[in-house]
Amino acid sequence: MRSRQTLRGFMPIIIATLILSSYLVCDAQSVIYRYDEMNRLIGVEYTENSVTTYLYYRYDDVGNRMLIDKSVGNPLTFAMSVNPTSHPFGSLNVGLISERLITVSNSGTGRFLLDKMAITGADDNNFVIQGDNCSNQVLAPSGTCTANVRFSPISPGDKTAKLSIRVHDPSIGTQNVPFTGSGELCSTTFSDIQGHWAENFIRTIACNSITVGCGGGNYCPENYVTRAQMAVFIILSMGETGSTAVFNAYFDDIADDDFDPFINRMYELGITGGCGASGARTYCPNDPVTREQMAVFMVSAVLRDTIFAYDASPYFLDVPSNHWAFKYIQKMYELGITGGCGGGNYCPTGYVTRAQMAIFLTSAFFPWTSVSAPVCQEQPVLMEGKAYTTLQSAYNDALPGVTTTIKARNVRFVEDLTVNRNATIILTGGYNCDFTSNAGNTTSIKGKITTTVGAATITIKNFVVEK
Repeated sequence: MRSRQTLRGFMPIIIATLILSSYLVCDAQSVIYRYDEMNRLIGVEYTENSVTTYLYYRYDDVGNRMLIDKSVGNPLTFAMSVNPTSHPFGSLNVGLISERLITVSNSGTGRFLLDKMAITGADDNNFVIQGDNCSNQVLAPSGTCTANVRFSPISPGDKTAKLSIRVHDPSIGTQNVPFTGSGELCSTTFSDIQGHWAENFIRTIACNSITVGCGGGNYCPENYVTRAQMAVFIILSMGETGSTAVFNAYFDDIADDDFDPFINRMYELGITGGCGASGARTYCPNDPVTREQMAVFMVSAVLRDTIFAYDASPYFLDVPSNHWAFKYIQKMYELGITGGCGGGNYCPTGYVTRAQMAIFLTSAFFPWTSVSAPVCQEQPVLMEGKAYTTLQSAYNDALPGVTTTIKARNVRFVEDLTVNRNATIILTGGYNCDFTSNAGNTTSIKGKITTTVGAATITIKNFVVEK
């Protein structure tokens, strides 16, 4: 920083500079101008009647000058403190998260302008800034602002990065907050999901402590989700805890068990009002959840609101704009939680399986994990525009007397297929996620294919049958 002192009668060009800054210095006994390394005016000190006035100028990212502060009698000091100055996040399973609040304080006597915060470093994609209310803000003396930094390792190994906090002031400059952490692979799994098409999604919610399975070391991926189970899934995924209200505070048909705190919390958060008419006080905890109901629950939980914008043009053929859950299903698609059930449909009245539930939860609440959210439909089998979770369930729906094609994605099925109907089937595997291509790919099935009806015909293409 350079300074230049001028007595009365200083040069006209400097007077013009001060006029542009809304301050004209005249009749002063002395004037001192201060410049930064780019030869930009950053300060003026002038004395009149033995009283010194201090003007401080700063520049934004595009070079616009502003008067950041003014003092009479004593010069201002500019200083910033950051807490913490570094943070070790420790070791986390891949896909899990840890957060740290960063507080920036103005410990000087003059105001300063913060630049935009940024995460930089070799592993910056494992860290993200959340809730930033510091960037591009003017911080007054003794003022504070905060930003939340989230660490979520996307792969195993040590991770490093830093949060850069830059101030538009040459006396402060940039302060870096270094972060460290490491990722580990979660070993949680269930005996009945090995090779299952939704295995990674199920492991994701298990590693995030959302599920412990259905008992006996299993997850039961093809079982339907009940409304009671759904309450647990959603409340835990939201980071909430169960309600402390008495078990029958809001509904008369729920028991005093492990589910009632989560059902009651759903009510308290406005996610559900029950299953009956207004005032019925019923929740129907043992009923299976339909996909249309799930859309309402998921969107209300993610947005924590029931008022939101959505596209008025239907995304799915079977969900017209007058459907009772239309806006929620539209928003589910817009949020990337679902791509439908195949063939341009959503299958709103279909029941939600525990495998599908894992995908919904991962896509809605854990999109930063190493498991990619689905970009098309959730189920791996497609027949005549309808999606299925197993080959057998699709085969059972095939019509007799016509040739029916069943398409399977390039995943591994663990099931036995029994061909026992007078139907002609072409079973083709290896398809990509949206069933548009199967070039060069195969589908594997670990199980037996048994034919028990003489007139039945099945042609199998692009399949590998494991013993």
